[in-house]
Amino acid sequence: MLIRTPGGSWERPTVTSYTDEAALETMLLDSPELLPGGDGSPLAVVSQLYVPGTGPMDLFAVSLTGELTVVEVKLRANPEIRRSVVGQTLAYASGIWRMSYAELDEAFRARAGKSLVEVLAGRADALGGDFDPESLRETVTRNLASGAMRLVIAVDAITDELKRIIEFLNDRTRPEFEVLALELTYMGQEGVEVLVPAVYGQEGIRRKATEGSRRRWNEQELLSAIADHSGPVAAEVLTAVYEHGRSHPLFSRWYWGEGAHPSVTAWFSTHGIDVPVWSISTAPEGRSVLAMNFDWIHRRGAGLPIEAVERLAERLRVLPGVTPLYAGLAVRGYAKRPSIPEASLTAPGAKDVIVEALDELLGDQG
Repeated sequence: MLIRTPGGSWERPTVTSYTDEAALETMLLDSPELLPGGDGSPLAVVSQLYVPGTGPMDLFAVSLTGELTVVEVKLRANPEIRRSVVGQTLAYASGIWRMSYAELDEAFRARAGKSLVEVLAGRADALGGDFDPESLRETVTRNLASGAMRLVIAVDAITDELKRIIEFLNDRTRPEFEVLALELTYMGQEGVEVLVPAVYGQEGIRRKATEGSRRRWNEQELLSAIADHSGPVAAEVLTAVYEHGRSHPLFSRWYWGEGAHPSVTAWFSTHGIDVPVWSISTAPEGRSVLAMNFDWIHRRGAGLPIEAVERLAERLRVLPGVTPLYAGLAVRGYAKRPSIPEASLTAPGAKDVIVEALDELLGDQG
């Protein structure tokens, strides 16, 4: 590439590389909009976030909607740009996998001096956008538990080997796990800086997202996942809720999920309108959840009085751990769908509490 200033001749730029990896890391820290992928919302970004058992990762970013991005920076001159950088990035990703929200937030605060919510609220306010702290916590928690995140390897010049590894990883992993390479060719000349970005791996991500969207779960797979992933008491409760829905006279239809693990939403008819009342989402190691879709019940249940929604929340608050999950429901106009974890489902009498609460709710719809 040649550069020409007004009145001058075409010349090669005097600077054609970064001084070191720290310079590239700083550039991304100062200009996080250069990072690929994401939902387009502002990012909370920190450098050198410490991952227990692994060490500090170069950059870590969280979007307003809770998307997680792990960034590792390498220059082509560094021999680790070959295979080591991939293993290093995966090590950081596995290190934050299954962290709690509190643990991640503590590590973030140690670097940023503020919590995730404080930083993202500031970004949202600056842009005049909406921000829901509780929704952020729920999404980040879910993404940490499932390993849903984006890995970005930022380089000054990509190698053919790195391209091939990224293509392989995207081809052999689930849609919620993305691997990208960001090539940022840099040049400078007399105070003028030129940056040529290129992203590798997007085609593979789009392909697996398209292929994954065609895959819907079914009843047999859901019930098997409940039995395989949940403890016996929680499995009994989740199965009972499912069977209750299937046999209820107001039952309308199932909506089967398309994610990494079987999930389903139960729809019931009320005054000619279908309402998705509850959802079951399964996950390994006792992380399956039951969510009451308060937002949809209240918004779409045209014949459903607000008192019925309030009673549903009140009935379920007797389950251990549910009260804090339901905090602020009324204030937000029941525009939320908090997930009840398996730990709450194992309480004595939980099955009867949930089924009776649903019977009362659906009775108000009939």
